[in-house]
Amino acid sequence: MSAVSIRTATVDDLDLVIGFIRALADYERLADEVKLDRTLIGCHLFGDKPMAEVLIGEITDKVPAEVKAEAAKVAAIALATTLRENNYKLAQASVGLI
Repeated sequence: MSAVSIRTATVDDLDLVIGFIRALADYERLADEVKLDRTLIGCHLFGDKPMAEVLIGEITDKVPAEVKAEAAKVAAIALATTLRENNYKLAQASVGLI
């Protein structure tokens, strides 16, 4: 049985998060609507006043403790907005009205 861990994303995970955003857009057939800017989304997610929080779910197979970090497989991400009056438009890395 595989172990599952959930952790808060860090700025080091930015490319991973962007990859998941693009993969979701591809799946939803909305890839042409993804116009995010890497620097801007980095500020929005990991800056002084984050607009959203990202959690990363990793599956770790039975491996020795010293190699677990390398063997971890990202299974999913979850993004939760911290905005109450506006929504966060993930594909554009922008804020808009609900």
